[in-house]
Amino acid sequence: MKNLIDLRYPIGHFEYGNVYTLDDTRKHIKTIASLPKNIKKVVKKFKGGELDKSYRQNGWTARQVIHHLADSHMNAYVRMKLTVTENTPVIKPYEEQRWAETEDSKHGSIKYSIKLLDALHQRWVLFLSSLDEEDLERAFYHPVTKRSFQLQEAIALYAWHGMHHLAHIQLVAHSKKLKFKKFASGTKAESSTDSSTAKVETKTTGKRKKRVMSEEHKEKIRAAHAARKAIKEVQEASPDAAPKRRGRPATVKTVEAPKRKRRTKAEMEAYKAEQAAKPKLSRVEILEKARAARKASAAGNTASKTTGKKRGRPASAKATEAPKRKRRTKAEMEAYKAEQATKPKLSRAEILEKARAARKASAAGNTASKTTGKKRGRPASAKATEAPKRKRRTKAEMEAYKAEQATKPKLSRAEILEKARAARKASAAGNTASKTTGKKRGRPASAKATEAPKRKRRTKAEMEAYKAEQAAKPKLSRAEILEKARAARKANKKKK
Repeated sequence: MKNLIDLRYPIGHFEYGNVYTLDDTRKHIKTIASLPKNIKKVVKKFKGGELDKSYRQNGWTARQVIHHLADSHMNAYVRMKLTVTENTPVIKPYEEQRWAETEDSKHGSIKYSIKLLDALHQRWVLFLSSLDEEDLERAFYHPVTKRSFQLQEAIALYAWHGMHHLAHIQLVAHSKKLKFKKFASGTKAESSTDSSTAKVETKTTGKRKKRVMSEEHKEKIRAAHAARKAIKEVQEASPDAAPKRRGRPATVKTVEAPKRKRRTKAEMEAYKAEQAAKPKLSRVEILEKARAARKASAAGNTASKTTGKKRGRPASAKATEAPKRKRRTKAEMEAYKAEQATKPKLSRAEILEKARAARKASAAGNTASKTTGKKRGRPASAKATEAPKRKRRTKAEMEAYKAEQATKPKLSRAEILEKARAARKASAAGNTASKTTGKKRGRPASAKATEAPKRKRRTKAEMEAYKAEQAAKPKLSRAEILEKARAARKANKKKK
């Protein structure tokens, strides 16, 4: 059993309730930053099939561990962002065991999760490095453990979490026992009863840890229970008071429908037996009942004939709406189908001929509105300005055009570019007449003077010389890059 426990926690358990200095937190942020790089190193040592090997009996495979790290640290990043931007938020837990059993976690490629971890940890470390001491004292509430976690402790937890699972991956890669350095998280917190933050403390009793709360925290809980009890008593004593429940106003109680009485188990069984005993209606009987209900509804609307209101329609709608089409009976429908079956089927040419005749008839009907030029909603001015309709080629003309295109010699890339340059020059020459206005491709006259000069394109030799020059330059550290950015911002502010 001892070997199993060592394999589960090769770097030891995480100790909750410790106190962390600013230096401790900085070390933990560095540990988080180095995780993706360390995972890449270990994964390179894997041989065929080792990714789907477990580090212990009934444990996750190395593949599942890597996917789990991506899932877990995404949630952690979101939790920490919420903590800084909200006031002690209640975080959303997730079923990590079930997440590890999904198809993408069990069989998906690890390269996507490693890339995700790489990008995520860069954003995460950038965010954590920007926090000051006041931000690090902010906390989120975990509804499963029922305790608050300060950011300092959460950062330490996920630094441990990354090293914990990295050790599991190393166990699979080396296939033998390794000696791991125990994780040093911080200094053990001293027990105090007058803590202003009412933290949950831990008390060691042998091998098992028992959590106890400070007296001030207990007093706050008692006060909250007493306040809820007092509110309940006031509401019971004054039934006319506003029944605030899920945001409903006091007036809702009077206008809402009465609550339906819930049936008991015996009443439900009796109802089911009654329904089972009733004879089942045929489709014809169901339709007959529906028609009778519609007739009764129509008869009930006779009182509102003067207003013509029926199903929300205005009085004017009754006169203007289309007459209701009479529904065919079954015999009429069969006769109609038989009539259609006897008719000869039209060829495609005949169908097109009928469509053309219908269009001509429609065009003839529009001759009366020539003075307004209205056709399919177009204004009179549109007819004169619109482009002439292009004549459609026949099949023979289309084949001749294709044959002509096939015989033409194909242009090289240089010739195509030459033609494009000539077209641009011709376009530029055509714009000389509008020099006084400076209009070119829709730009105003003022744009010509203010726009930036066109950058000269580098040759291949110039580009290679530029790359060599950039490679020779010494790479700046992160601190130097930030310093240059700050100086640029200050210079920009002074100019403004």
